[in-house]
Amino acid sequence: MKTLLLPLIAALWALPTLAQEKAPSKEVVVEVKLEPGKVHEACMKLAKGQSKRFEWTSDKPVDFNVHYHKGDAAYYPFKANSRKSAKARFTADHPDDYCWMWTALKDPATISGRIK
Repeated sequence: MKTLLLPLIAALWALPTLAQEKAPSKEVVVEVKLEPGKVHEACMKLAKGQSKRFEWTSDKPVDFNVHYHKGDAAYYPFKANSRKSAKARFTADHPDDYCWMWTALKDPATISGRIK
């Protein structure tokens, strides 16, 4: 019985590690209509050196950024103001919760995109 129990315990102990290694990176789909002055955020935790590709389009110009917070301060490693689209790869220079944020300007805006 002991010879069967030890390999079973080892296999069960390794399962979470295997699941983490094989888990596909999550894709965030953005499909939103924003009224003037309103914002939409998609936030996620990134490790140092982890990258996410993003691509989006809007029917009206919007302000866009990728940001993170330290206390009450916000930092913007990526900004694209008054744009109707963007396509890029963002790489975190430190571990943190990063947010992709769109802000509608003077007109309502319909935004479609992906972060993967």
